[in-house]
Amino acid sequence: MAKVSKEAKHLYSEKISEYKRNLEETTKKINQMKLILQRDDSGASYKKILIADETMKLISLYGIMNRLSLELLGIKNEFFINEARKACYESLILLEAVFGDLVNAPFADYKDNFVEFNTYPIESKYNLLKKLGFSINMVKDAFGENSKWKLSFIDLEGRHAVISHNCIDFKSIAKELDPRERELYSLHISFIEMTIKALNDAANSYRLKYELTTNKLDDFKRAILLLATLRRLYSYIGKKKEMAEVQKKIDVWKAKLQSDKQIQENRQREARK
Repeated sequence: MAKVSKEAKHLYSEKISEYKRNLEETTKKINQMKLILQRDDSGASYKKILIADETMKLISLYGIMNRLSLELLGIKNEFFINEARKACYESLILLEAVFGDLVNAPFADYKDNFVEFNTYPIESKYNLLKKLGFSINMVKDAFGENSKWKLSFIDLEGRHAVISHNCIDFKSIAKELDPRERELYSLHISFIEMTIKALNDAANSYRLKYELTTNKLDDFKRAILLLATLRRLYSYIGKKKEMAEVQKKIDVWKAKLQSDKQIQENRQREARK
């Protein structure tokens, strides 16, 4: 590794100090918001959304600080990006508490979650979930391909996809996707498209994780569940052709899962002999 000059170290110290101050201020604000939530849980869903949004600011700050380290010192700062990874999980957990973490569940199973945040604007929800997806991707890229955390990002992306699905009000989706009825039609379309891509990508990632790394049937089952969630979304928005295509893919994957399960069981029986 090339020796870092005193000038580079000094410039880094100057620039990083501003972001460290912002980091301290944001962390203090988050802690205050958490304390308010503990003392008074009225409007808990909104408060958790605000805390999650503020936590994403930490991810951004840690990302900037890591880039400064790379640009000025030539060093990837593992501490910064690991703290950003933890903040991704914190944001996810908060949003799961609001929107639910059920996978491939009928809307009736989690519709009560909408009671408290029903007036939360669709634009705000879309921007929130888009920001979270961007944050997760940024941290994944910062770690790089050879990181020990590589597989954990499949879990993060899968959970993000499920939250995106679960915060869509499918009860009123037909009206919301009617361009004659809603001024925000294009925004709803963007939200749906983002969620479709997230679910499809997450399902494929879990399948690859199973095939190339873990060979754990639970990973394959998770992939199929995410596809089933995508199929359910298509059914809600009346996309019969796409729904049928996903169902075919599910059938193929289920057959492969059953075959692999049988092979694994046979191997286990042979090993016990």
